[in-house]
Amino acid sequence: MRLANEAVESARKAIRADLTTSQRRGLMHDRFVLLKRKHDLTDQERLLMDGWTKNYRLLDEAYRLKEAFYGTTTARHPTRHTTPLATGTGRFRTDCMDTSSR
Repeated sequence: MRLANEAVESARKAIRADLTTSQRRGLMHDRFVLLKRKHDLTDQERLLMDGWTKNYRLLDEAYRLKEAFYGTTTARHPTRHTTPLATGTGRFRTDCMDTSSR
């Protein structure tokens, strides 16, 4: 998983040489937005992401590949990632956990 984020970081660093000082500072502060999963972004973060990915194809490609990679790794165990584990009683649900790998 870490390799996908490292690839996005490499893309971010590759374009930084062509940016103005203010753009470099903005990209430095927005790096955490690039590392977040798409479904976890707030509206403001989506706007920032949209600006960076529309203006820099390398960032767009790296981010899309990262999301695709994460999508394939979570698709193997869909119930594990999409079913809420907390029951509200302080206990965790076990009926949605994959126990075959134990």
